[in-house]
Amino acid sequence: ELQRAPAGSSWSTVSSYPAPAYCPAGGQRTYTDTGLSAGTYQYRLVTSPSYAGGGGTSNVVTVTIAAAPQIVSF
Repeated sequence: ELQRAPAGSSWSTVSSYPAPAYCPAGGQRTYTDTGLSAGTYQYRLVTSPSYAGGGGTSNVVTVTIAAAPQIVSF
């Protein structure tokens, strides 16, 4: 499953696809997360113990979303 945690918060599952759907041998996959507010978020993959090679947690990726630019009209 793919998990996300806003800075300083607990992890929550954002997708429950099995890890091979994200990281097939020799390849890459992407995930689009929409509707997020400005801030810093962390992501990680978690596999169950039943997954080939055993369970575990991936490295954590940190993403920062800047505030939308302010538009002034006059």
